[in-house]
Amino acid sequence: MTFKNDEIWVIDLAVPPQGLRRAGLFVVITRFQDVESIRLLRPLWTDENGQGERRKKAVIKSFCKACKLDDDLKAELQIEQRNFEKTKANRKDQWELANRLVAEREAAAAAAAANAPQPMDET
Repeated sequence: MTFKNDEIWVIDLAVPPQGLRRAGLFVVITRFQDVESIRLLRPLWTDENGQGERRKKAVIKSFCKACKLDDDLKAELQIEQRNFEKTKANRKDQWELANRLVAEREAAAAAAAANAPQPMDET
């Protein structure tokens, strides 16, 4: 499935009865460019029978538990971060060139958008 940047996507983040799994949660929420690109299919919790606050706490607890990194993943992330910093330092010239090229591309895209024809106001 291809996720296009300019489309609105409907997702279901309600906690299933068996709970959340980190992989499933991150797959869903990392597919979208920004929060404005998604619409929730249903509320994360409801207030049935006055249980809204209890349900809210349970949902937040489930999300926090699913997002918590295990010690081995934390260690791997630290190794990757150190390797990134070493590579960035060792390849300073290429890093600066890449950043300059990205900035030039973003500036060109912004200029093109500013010069694009605007839709007519129908009011």
